[in-house]
Amino acid sequence: MKKLITANDIREAHARGEQAMSLVLRASIITPEAREVADLLGFTITECDESSPGNGVRSRQRASR
Repeated sequence: MKKLITANDIREAHARGEQAMSLVLRASIITPEAREVADLLGFTITECDESSPGNGVRSRQRASR
């Protein structure tokens, strides 16, 4: 089952002091509102193709500005 990432997930992570989140593309759905909130907060969402983002896996980064 895929994990749904909502705007509230982004707000909560930002409130905890986090500035970025890495997600596995195949296992996640990011709502349009979550992307918009991330942009507004300067929060970066990194989408990875595999479950081990630090292992030289191709990723697509959405830098929020």
